[in-house]
Amino acid sequence: MKSGIMMLSISILIYGVFFHFFPDKTYTAFMKSFHIFEKLLLVLLIIFIFTVLSNLFINKDKIAKYFSNSFRGYFTSLFASWLAMGPTYAWYPLLSTLKEKGIKDSVLVVFLFARGIKPIWFPLMIVFFGLKYTIIFVMIVSIFAVLQGFLYKYLFENNI
Repeated sequence: MKSGIMMLSISILIYGVFFHFFPDKTYTAFMKSFHIFEKLLLVLLIIFIFTVLSNLFINKDKIAKYFSNSFRGYFTSLFASWLAMGPTYAWYPLLSTLKEKGIKDSVLVVFLFARGIKPIWFPLMIVFFGLKYTIIFVMIVSIFAVLQGFLYKYLFENNI
């Protein structure tokens, strides 16, 4: 909360300084920012609702039992990373527990690599980049996450 208030204060201060020197340009920039915010308000509301619902109904501990060292485990890891909310470092304890239970590092590599895909952000990505870009982005990141897991397995786990 403090950082949000600090950021808002700094933004207001910067707009105030620039408004003093360039009132017309600053007003135009502010109005463009406001129109972008207005355009994205519904999308951000949908993202917020989806986040709340996913946190209520998806039990992350139940997802963890479906991880395995098989081909299916790679895809479980991939899709679990899509649903994992919060920063990556918050997932390190769970990943460490999975590793202690015998899950191979290659499965965890898939999870960590695919963290860039977040379905809750799809509406926003589509607004800014288009549907085609969003689909290609998801496909490329997914394919290379799984390939990276296989590569890790081939290079490091088979030699142990």
